[in-house]
Amino acid sequence: MAISKKRNLNEVSGKVGNTVFYELNGQFIARSTPYRHKPYTQGELANQNKYTIVNQFLKEIKDVYPIGFELVAKGTTSNAYNKAVSRNLTAVSGERGAQYFDYAKAAISEGKLPMAKDAAVSLRPEGVHFTWNPESDDTTMFKDDQVMIMLYFPGKSDRIIFLKAGAKRAEGMELLLMEKARLPKAHVYIAFISNNRKSISNSEYLGELDFGTDH
Repeated sequence: MAISKKRNLNEVSGKVGNTVFYELNGQFIARSTPYRHKPYTQGELANQNKYTIVNQFLKEIKDVYPIGFELVAKGTTSNAYNKAVSRNLTAVSGERGAQYFDYAKAAISEGKLPMAKDAAVSLRPEGVHFTWNPESDDTTMFKDDQVMIMLYFPGKSDRIIFLKAGAKRAEGMELLLMEKARLPKAHVYIAFISNNRKSISNSEYLGELDFGTDH
């Protein structure tokens, strides 16, 4: 693979022969495409299936991961999608033929901003209630950091509810107003993003909400 910070080669992009030319994060990249002669092993097929499973999840949260992984990709030859794939491959469990996506291991963001302590979620008659400890001696977190929330509904055509900039960290709570009737179970994630959008935390999985039984 060759990398150049200046676009040249007569502004070539796309595939020429067995070489692919493209631009990524301001860098012009030339990469040769591999040619395979032997069949894939069972392990390689299982690994390919892991990518398929992760890609399906990211397709369903396409409005979330570009925000959650943009900052960790900045300054690298990767992008938010690549970072999201890499992180969420660890959420695929099981052997080939019985692989599944473990939502408890999934991530919607990655970064160095500290997560709030004691984050929790519960159902109230008016909606979904989030709480966290707003106090900390950590000087790398700030009172005006904002909460970021995702509710993911497997099996539902409109699969997510996403709040990308909610209550401030100092408030210690967020109430997501919503109609709960006929909603399926939801996997719940929380993270924090700085007010200037230059820093974000790793996300935390808060568990599964059952709108039919939880109160």
